[in-house]
Amino acid sequence: MDILLPGRDFGSHLTKSWNGICIAYLDYKNWQFPDSVCEKTPALDTQHELEMLEALKNVESLGAQVTYDVSLISLPEITEKYKTVTMGEIGRHQLAFVISRFLGLFNNPQLRTFQNPVTFNKEHAAEELPPVLENGLNGSMTDEKYHSGLAHLRQSVWHAVHLCLEESNVDVIMASGETLLPSIAACAGYPIGSIPLGFSTYNGRPFGMEIMSRNGEEEKIFQVMSAWEAMFPEARQPPPLLVN
Repeated sequence: MDILLPGRDFGSHLTKSWNGICIAYLDYKNWQFPDSVCEKTPALDTQHELEMLEALKNVESLGAQVTYDVSLISLPEITEKYKTVTMGEIGRHQLAFVISRFLGLFNNPQLRTFQNPVTFNKEHAAEELPPVLENGLNGSMTDEKYHSGLAHLRQSVWHAVHLCLEESNVDVIMASGETLLPSIAACAGYPIGSIPLGFSTYNGRPFGMEIMSRNGEEEKIFQVMSAWEAMFPEARQPPPLLVN
């Protein structure tokens, strides 16, 4: 962070203390990944939710304030309320020019344009990923609509997050790592960090939480991470299946 954001003293915020930290928690049942992203696994989900709530109760006992019923609206609700383009539309339009720019960094003459990897994937369908890249060939959005739509989406998500932070009077928003909070942060331009919590007794899969702060208040994330690390030193262990 001294390289990414020089001149700011992040080290002084590694206090290992929860005193004075105000947290808004996004309810797992309402913010859990939709089935289109990840099918629900009740055995994992139940353990994950219980351990998050238990962790937050411990956090409160050590001096933090936690608000459990916060009013951050989801990305689909933001699209509806603010009449924005969707992240899917933005992503499809970005695919072609982002991947073409990436391919331009390499010397392989067979992979220079976006069409090249699409064709390669079709010719090697048994070994390659599903035809996600083809979405980049099917978009009808113009560059003008892309730039105006992206600006409106960013501003709308920023406004929704800002309202949540102000109304809840908190420093950070925390949620399960199994939610779309990172997408909200990406849209709004807000910083976000991840912290480990545990491993599923069902299949050994790791789970944890996300911490999002206001833009320019990255110190709050480091303060929470520092206190979390002190509270859960065992959470940094490698996955049991990897160790074994």
